[in-house]
Amino acid sequence: MGTRRIEHIVVSSDGTQIGVVTVGSGRPLVLVHGAWNWREHWQPVADELAGSHACWGMNRRGRGGSGDGVNYAFDREIEDVAAVIEAAGSDAGLLGHSSGAIYALETARRSEVEGLILYEPPLRWAERGDPADIVDRIRALLEDGKAEEAAELFFAEEGRLDDEGLQFLKMLPEWEPMVTLAPVCVREWDAILDAGLSVDQYRELSTPTLLLAGSENLDHPSMATDTLAATLPDVRTVVLDGHGHRAHLTDPTLVADEVRTFLAETAA
Repeated sequence: MGTRRIEHIVVSSDGTQIGVVTVGSGRPLVLVHGAWNWREHWQPVADELAGSHACWGMNRRGRGGSGDGVNYAFDREIEDVAAVIEAAGSDAGLLGHSSGAIYALETARRSEVEGLILYEPPLRWAERGDPADIVDRIRALLEDGKAEEAAELFFAEEGRLDDEGLQFLKMLPEWEPMVTLAPVCVREWDAILDAGLSVDQYRELSTPTLLLAGSENLDHPSMATDTLAATLPDVRTVVLDGHGHRAHLTDPTLVADEVRTFLAETAA
């Protein structure tokens, strides 16, 4: 679209530098990507929103232009998101995808957020405690130096890709960078499980919230869209027909339209 992108650094509370790219103007929106992703995966949506919102796309720690800190923990991720929100402005909205939606949800519980968008947070996965031993199996593959097999295991079982879908993913340019994220993802899942999260602890969250869900993923055992819809006091749900967990890539215009409408309806 030719929209100017500006790269800068936000310093988190432990001193870790978080790389951020801003695009557009208007009410700010902070974008928090998922475990196997990085900021660029949400750039198509940010570009679509640039005419109405200043989008702050962050690379979570350990990815892209972001540092990693010394002691990784669940709280460090929350502090990173909070730091970017503070830099963006007090009227910023917050969007999180997949595990990034867990961090967005928890950030909203701990501090003021003007509007919250959650795209399929796998909070049930956290509640399961032992998510079908996928984490331990991935860890074992990594210990044997089999990072690509570890990534394949996740996308086949938790991502529910069939052989054709997995082969297609492996042909994409992003596959090799995703494989390098496997060790980062394992520590993230360990930290989420250790945090002992449950949907019920967000029962008092008054932040206006939009839940996005792909129609192809409504029966996914890890995603907490339906339980959050039944729990949060100020919530609405939009089902993205014909899409799964990656509608921000398969139809960024659709996702941007739903986000823009929600933020306009919840503007102070």
